[in-house]
Amino acid sequence: MRRILLFVLLSTLTGSTAFAQQSGEGSVYSRFGLGQLLPHYASKSYALGGEGLAYNSVTFTNLANPASLSDQGLVRLSGGMRFEGVETTDALDVQSKLSSSSFDGLTLGIPLIPNKVGVALGFSKMSQVGYLIDVVKPLDLGDALDSGESFGARFQGSGGLNRISTGVGYRLNRTLSLGLRTDVIFGLIEDVQETVFQDARYVDAKVVRSTRLVGATLGLGGRLSLRGLLRESDFFNVALTLDLPTTLDATRVVAEGRGLTADTLSSEITGSTKIPLSVGLGVLYQPSAKISMNADLRFEPWSNFSSDLSFPGYTAGGQSNTDDRLRVSGGIEYFPAGRDLLASFMERTAYRLGAFTESGYISPAAGQRVNSYGITSGVSLPTLNAGTRIDINLDVGTRGTATGSLVRDRYFRIGINVNFAERWFARRQLG
Repeated sequence: MRRILLFVLLSTLTGSTAFAQQSGEGSVYSRFGLGQLLPHYASKSYALGGEGLAYNSVTFTNLANPASLSDQGLVRLSGGMRFEGVETTDALDVQSKLSSSSFDGLTLGIPLIPNKVGVALGFSKMSQVGYLIDVVKPLDLGDALDSGESFGARFQGSGGLNRISTGVGYRLNRTLSLGLRTDVIFGLIEDVQETVFQDARYVDAKVVRSTRLVGATLGLGGRLSLRGLLRESDFFNVALTLDLPTTLDATRVVAEGRGLTADTLSSEITGSTKIPLSVGLGVLYQPSAKISMNADLRFEPWSNFSSDLSFPGYTAGGQSNTDDRLRVSGGIEYFPAGRDLLASFMERTAYRLGAFTESGYISPAAGQRVNSYGITSGVSLPTLNAGTRIDINLDVGTRGTATGSLVRDRYFRIGINVNFAERWFARRQLG
């Protein structure tokens, strides 16, 4: 228990430092819409393509599908950090490199009735905004005296949406499990635009647009488990999840000013932002205790996105560059030890490999899709405390293309996560 409390404290402290470092660093595509969308936090899923909807929650807390929470046998507390590097290339082959670190997420899973009823609580980022764009242009006012002057424009953003999730899973019988999850969504997206002139006759200007969003939604999950499908020791899972559409209350304040300070506040703008539903389908096949294979599909009709407030790539009541989002992923996990708890360290290490492809939900230019492709991998290292593991994940991929007004991102992410497991609420046996 002391180890768990210490872990929570360290995660909170390092998370605060990471957010401060991350400001203004990341993909330029996070400027558009509500930012770069992120899945529910789960270290194991990250290494297997990013979803893992049909996985049991025996070795990790799978809030993406609340039906899996019924599998829990131990109390689990998981959290970690992520480090990311991005190299961006535009159509003129101009490159820029950025890096960031952030708190990945936190989950707590508790079995109320082991392998029958389980609950979980989690915190993770739903979207991430972190970009920095500097543009230098000639100042042309039609006067020959100004022909040698230029001005600079900076676009910078930070923040995003967070979610606090609570879920419960119930196993009806050996074959069917159902689950329910509630998500409280909240966050602040801040966009800053600055104009700096070299000519002293003109005054620098700064505009800060802060948008606060808050709301809630429900997630439903179901899982069908079949055993002995092709061989006596195998099992096959099929999972279906549905995150209902929701409406977020939105409040925007715009601050304008001259020089480096924005202190003139405009009137507060209120409205609503509607997020579409999300449907997920996952399958898992485990021929033996040593190997498992998963495939997942997620669909979100962002073409139905609407908001009373405008965002980059979306104009309220006007042009919208949103499109339906489709994500396909899969992975394979190899666990040499199987169920042998006395095997060597290397045999008790789990090895994971996955891949994904995703069509972006919003683009800087109408009619141009921002597609992503990536390879994920990871190892799960055993510790002296049975059930507790340290996960190290690596994700490399590309996003967009360096043509027209788009840019190509090449990125890598390294995640370090700790997954504590202990048995609580067990009666002592007197002998």
